[in-house]
Amino acid sequence: MKIHYFVVIVFSSVLLFGCSSNQKNDNVAKAEVQDGLKEQGIKANSSSNIISPNQNSIQTPTFTVNEKVNDVIMVYEIRGKNRKFGYFDKPLIMEKENKLEWLFWTIDEQLPLGELKVKAVQDESGKSIIAKGEIVKKETPLKELPKDYTPKPVSINKNNEEDIEINFNFPVSISSTSIKFNESGIWELQLFLNDKPLGNMNVYVTKKNGANIYYLDN
Repeated sequence: MKIHYFVVIVFSSVLLFGCSSNQKNDNVAKAEVQDGLKEQGIKANSSSNIISPNQNSIQTPTFTVNEKVNDVIMVYEIRGKNRKFGYFDKPLIMEKENKLEWLFWTIDEQLPLGELKVKAVQDESGKSIIAKGEIVKKETPLKELPKDYTPKPVSINKNNEEDIEINFNFPVSISSTSIKFNESGIWELQLFLNDKPLGNMNVYVTKKNGANIYYLDN
């Protein structure tokens, strides 16, 4: 009888030790995952907003520009300052020539024309790159401009025609620049028209085949 009790006690101890060992291994694994996420600047169980790794600078949001083509509204997504300036939104890839097609709106009822200078400054390292272009008058519809962008068509009907017409505010001039970013992360684009400050915006540059996503702390 004593032998049976001894066997039961030994068997129970083995089970408890095994459970404790598995729980310990699970905790170690979770800790390693959490540490890995912290090293990447990612917080688990958080919402997916595109921001810079240091949580300070956020990417400048996009806005839309509408253009009527026959009976269809073409919707273009522009990244920049709403109804001031911006480029046709596209992914920006590190170590690749990124051609940006810019749109400009009137400034104090004046047509913005002349030399465009874009100074790109990396958020963390402070490295800078200069790109230049020429701002000219827009004389063709947006759909005829050379760009790597596909607009979103929206059919017009009586229910949305009035709302769409209110949003028409066309750019008056255009330009093109090419920038090769040598680092990923957040870059500030400082725009100058004829050496006078026009404004600035933040963009995110991703590595080749990298995900353009960071997570915002709650």
